Amino acid sequence: MTMDITPHDSRVSARNDWILAPIGRWIGTIRRHLELHRQRRIDRLAYNHMLALDDAILKDIGVTRHDVISANKLPLSQNAALELRKVAVARQQIGAM
Repeated sequence: MTMDITPHDSRVSARNDWILAPIGRWIGTIRRHLELHRQRRIDRLAYNHMLALDDAILKDIGVTRHDVISANKLPLSQNAALELRKVAVARQQIGAM
């Protein structure tokens, strides 16, 4: 049988929590941003597939080739899929294309 002879000081634990909690939140925030960036890169790769589609298929989706190219040129900080969806909805509402 072994006994833990290390004294437990609640002040040390509180001090560690005070330091570690913000670091944990910061790491979580960085991780979420990296995951979002990764997902947006994957989404951008899907635009290459969209550019290979016929204009008629793009029209059925509600976008033009120009819309896809423009969305693909947006910075990764912007959600290109959302912007492309906004264009498609706006076009559908005015009945253009």
